[in-house]
Amino acid sequence: MSETKRFIFIEGDYNDADYITEETEIAGEFLERLDVIKQIAIAVKNNPNRNNWNVTKLSQYRIQEQYPQFENDDLELFDQLVPMYEGVYGVHTIKRIEIREIRVVERLL
Repeated sequence: MSETKRFIFIEGDYNDADYITEETEIAGEFLERLDVIKQIAIAVKNNPNRNNWNVTKLSQYRIQEQYPQFENDDLELFDQLVPMYEGVYGVHTIKRIEIREIRVVERLL
């Protein structure tokens, strides 16, 4: 019996071409709010600023200022999906966002 799971994959730049990635299963609240997650991803893609997700302390803009069309709760949820370097340093630019579907054909253990 096969099982299918969906994941969101995000690649970000945290230090001028130093890239990190995060892959999170789309379940629970992420699944319930997947539509808004996709809307934020589209807004990030269309953001004309070089730094489209700058959450560092040195950031010129707050995320809410860059994306005022979204509620703070929605932006905070999306930010949970964005990779962090050493769990502390956020990215300044999101380079890639993908929704991946993985099918487990057979569980062996």
